Amino acid sequence: MKKHINDAETNTHLDQWRPGLKRQEFISYQVEDNVLRKRTTVRTYMDSGRYTDSLTSETICNAT
Repeated sequence: MKKHINDAETNTHLDQWRPGLKRQEFISYQVEDNVLRKRTTVRTYMDSGRYTDSLTSETICNAT
């Protein structure tokens, strides 16, 4: 699943733009409902300092 996000929680994990910064990723692994999930938040920067955030969630394995 991939969705676009831009919220306060994401901003605490990722830096704000600085010259030369093109992309950042924050990866977390979490057990939910007996399933291990990998969540990757990606922030892609444009030259103007504007950015696009996306969140990808994938199931890794059963965690029972």
